[in-house]
Amino acid sequence: MDEAISLAGKALRASADEMEDPGKLNAMTQRLTVLLGKWISVLGVKDLEQYDIIDVEREINVPVPGLKDFYFTGRLDAVVRDKRTGLLSIIEKKTSGYSIQLTEDALHYGDQVTGQIWLAEHYYGERIQAVIPDIAHWPKASVNPSLIRPYRGALITRSKDDIEP
Repeated sequence: MDEAISLAGKALRASADEMEDPGKLNAMTQRLTVLLGKWISVLGVKDLEQYDIIDVEREINVPVPGLKDFYFTGRLDAVVRDKRTGLLSIIEKKTSGYSIQLTEDALHYGDQVTGQIWLAEHYYGERIQAVIPDIAHWPKASVNPSLIRPYRGALITRSKDDIEP
């Protein structure tokens, strides 16, 4: 866990130049440390028991059929293979300081999941079982780490008709 938190902190500090307000870096680093530590202890350990990690934050490009020189590009938070079923899924990580339900609903009813599944199926050459919402909720105004709530939402699926024209 310490190594993961250290790597995340380094990545955050490396992106400081791109931040809207680099002055908030220390507060963001502290928040990240607490949030990631809580997530690992609640969900991360179980995930390692259930899934093999295939990719994390990989940018992928897939040619769009019928459109010359046009690619669909995306960065999937995590692609995992269920150790029991052998099926691939995408873990989509979100943070919310407001509403877990609204965050999950936006994934369930929005186009992001449809695009992610299409992209991943074409890139990996396998059916994607589902997108797994992974929501970290911590009210933004709070500094109290006991209010952090890692939440694993219901699997979001799409039919083949939803994915392919």
